[in-house]
Amino acid sequence: MRACPQCHATYPDADAACPTDGAALEELALWPEGTVVAGKYRVVAKIGRDVVCTVYKAIDLKSGQFRSLKVMSQELAADPAFVELFEQDAQRRKKLRHANVSRVEAIDESDDGLPFIVMEYVAGQSLKKYLELEAPFAPLRACGIAKQVAAGLEAAHALGMVHRDIKPDSIYLLDSSGGATVKLLGLGVASLQEALLGDRFRSAPEAVIGTFEYLSPEQALGKLGSEVDGRADLYSLGVVMYQMLTANLPFRATTPADWMTSHIQLMPIPIRVAYPHLGIPDVLTDLVMRCLQKAAQLRPASARQLILEIEQAEKAIDQLSKEKDATPQRRARHKSSGWKFW
Repeated sequence: MRACPQCHATYPDADAACPTDGAALEELALWPEGTVVAGKYRVVAKIGRDVVCTVYKAIDLKSGQFRSLKVMSQELAADPAFVELFEQDAQRRKKLRHANVSRVEAIDESDDGLPFIVMEYVAGQSLKKYLELEAPFAPLRACGIAKQVAAGLEAAHALGMVHRDIKPDSIYLLDSSGGATVKLLGLGVASLQEALLGDRFRSAPEAVIGTFEYLSPEQALGKLGSEVDGRADLYSLGVVMYQMLTANLPFRATTPADWMTSHIQLMPIPIRVAYPHLGIPDVLTDLVMRCLQKAAQLRPASARQLILEIEQAEKAIDQLSKEKDATPQRRARHKSSGWKFW
């Protein structure tokens, strides 16, 4: 529900402005800070929302650890068929246990009858934040992040789950003693969104599943989840890799229709041609461009294959670094603009 800050009347989530005084509506907090949910979790803050759920940071009263609670909206909770779909999807995700994927721990119901999912709380920053501050990334850093995302995707694909919305917002980086650990968020959202859209799916750009800048060609063409496989995720990861290495997206577009046309019809200028000054090794740029092939069969065949090829690129980059270090350097007349490996 949304409320008018002036007259305090409430309206459905779909409304943007108060029909009485025109004020922009503000979203009501379903569970205010301090709310104890199902006698087990105390809400700390609201941290997000997707098409189906509102997400809260909460404390598990038994363990004292933070959790993320994803609670279904009241409107959707009134539909028994959708609740069943929501719970089935959560049960599938609960089976997925991988270090690079946010973990579903339990499925529960609040005292007021709202289904919710208890998830691992992921503390860190999204890749989007790092891109805004630090891109372009050094080749080995981009490889390390992409490899962990691909590892999470490999585990999801093995259980028949295709993400369909890989983007920097759904990739979180956590600091650890061994380097940054990647957590992939958002699994399951696409299938629920597809169920919500129903007959509107395929018929309007705003009803597309995924994020326009990162859509695979098959998704841009309006294919259903049953019609795409894990190679759609590899295309989207290819877009993310391109962005990590160059600080730019592979296409320039301004409208949803332009983005969809670009993914379906246009090939981006190869990185080695568009960004020669970055000095990125061909072995890596060629791999990224293969991920961006329009035909799924021309991309790496699986997430496992992509991981193997990233590892080959890492070895080649490491070898180039050793050769560069071993080569006697002449005194340069001008300041070098060479690139770093990490």
